[in-house]
Amino acid sequence: MKLNRMQVLSNTEVQSIRDATTRILEETGVRIDSEKALSLMKDRGALVDMDQGTVRFPAGLQEKALSSAPKTIDMYSREGEPAFRLGDGNSFFASGHNAVFFEDPVEGTHRQFTLKDVENFAKVTHHLEDLDVLGLPASPAGVNSRTSLLYALKVCMENSTKPVFFSTDSEVINHFGMNMAEVFTGKTTGKNAYMISQLSPTSPLFWEKGAVEGTIECARRNFPVAILPEPIAGMTAPYSLAGLITVHNAEAISGVIITQLVNPGTPVIWSSSWTVFDMKKSAALVSSLETSLAKIGGAQVAKSYGLPLHTTAPNSDNHAHDEQNSWEKVFSTLCGAAAGSELIVNCGMYACGMAISLEQLVMDAEIVGQVKRLMKGIDCSTGMIAEDLIKQVKHRGTFIMEDHTLNLLHGDEFREPLVGVRGGRDLWVKEGKKDAVACARSVARELTEKAVPTVSRVISAGLERVIGTCQKGIR
Repeated sequence: MKLNRMQVLSNTEVQSIRDATTRILEETGVRIDSEKALSLMKDRGALVDMDQGTVRFPAGLQEKALSSAPKTIDMYSREGEPAFRLGDGNSFFASGHNAVFFEDPVEGTHRQFTLKDVENFAKVTHHLEDLDVLGLPASPAGVNSRTSLLYALKVCMENSTKPVFFSTDSEVINHFGMNMAEVFTGKTTGKNAYMISQLSPTSPLFWEKGAVEGTIECARRNFPVAILPEPIAGMTAPYSLAGLITVHNAEAISGVIITQLVNPGTPVIWSSSWTVFDMKKSAALVSSLETSLAKIGGAQVAKSYGLPLHTTAPNSDNHAHDEQNSWEKVFSTLCGAAAGSELIVNCGMYACGMAISLEQLVMDAEIVGQVKRLMKGIDCSTGMIAEDLIKQVKHRGTFIMEDHTLNLLHGDEFREPLVGVRGGRDLWVKEGKKDAVACARSVARELTEKAVPTVSRVISAGLERVIGTCQKGIR
């Protein structure tokens, strides 16, 4: 039996949040900073005030739009091979994206990313078996600043076959990012999804031009899009967890509705990045216990619509690789997965998502591997209960040489950790008294030197042409 789902809301409470969401979107609506989007919503039956820039969605229109949103999304590798299905009841994990700083383990510096850092990040992600998706870690320095994220996308695509998670607040960069994905997939991105585009409304209840027009283009191209509001409790959302979930849900559902009004059947993901505000420290927090509670409650709300669900983890607000970092990451990851989130993004990130290190990426993959094992639960089939074997071995016998033991030794009943200290002290001392961070740093170094499947010169040239076209268009 698999691990039971975590819940913090009753069915009645979930419905109360849904009912409040319906009324908010019908009576207050969202403000949209795009005449093109406003006109399109008006043509699709929404109630639009062009002067105020607001859009209200009648309850019937909401229901119709939500009914057309797909319940599952099939994802593919760079080569077009099936990777996984979002919505099949399992959790899949992605490396982090859009950090600001890179922690250099060699120089011991906290600095901007370079393209080489992005390449190493992609390689390590590719080789970590417990990570299913590659996120773009940052916009690197040393290249054209306007298309920096596209250069990061190119390097990631060239150094891993895993599906890609991409996010921007620019409709232009989003457009050319999708074009880069189509260098691999052709014009069938909806049926052969290799990349997910994440776009975010601005809390409370506001869509900036880049985000909404990017969302609309994703829908028109049938491109998988994750709608990720980022409200801050006490700042851009009520200072109650139920209020935080409600304003977040209204924003996420508004994005789902927009995609379905543009193109019914657009693959869309209800996404969450919960933040609460510490009034004493004047700090936004992504990994407090309250954000993990919101993860669970929000997942229940998203699941009630039958929508694929994405959240963020492993999260930590700490600036060091220490015990606080570990417990915050374990709580956020376990709560996200046990609540039923299908896509969980942020491996390798810490310091409230501002920084990334390769050793953190490896340690987070270890956390993910352990959480995946927990989620799998316990196999209680007849063979695993092993009643006949117990009777056969009898009193004071040993199971060490039994076929049952030897077969399981090479199976997945017991997970071997990627990093971690096991065994006696003498062995630990002999191996250099390495802690988990040092072990992870060694693993990361090895993985950066390990070969990855490359792409052809034709593909690389095609990616470069897309970036060049973008640069010409935004001068």
